[in-house]
Amino acid sequence: MSQSRKPTKKQTEPLFYDNADMKRLFHISDKTLQRLRLSGQVPFVKFGNKYLYPIKFFQNLADRSFLYQQ
Repeated sequence: MSQSRKPTKKQTEPLFYDNADMKRLFHISDKTLQRLRLSGQVPFVKFGNKYLYPIKFFQNLADRSFLYQQ
């Protein structure tokens, strides 16, 4: 007999920050965030009217910054 498996609910890490996350985490204004997007300093995708920023980019940036400080 085969055992039925219950679907497990994995808690997954979010893949993107939204504008509110970015402003809160980096203590920046809407206008500063807009400038960062327009200058190409932060990668983003636009989904409808919402801007999303890949968390992996900021994790890699923090990792590189940590390595330079050592």
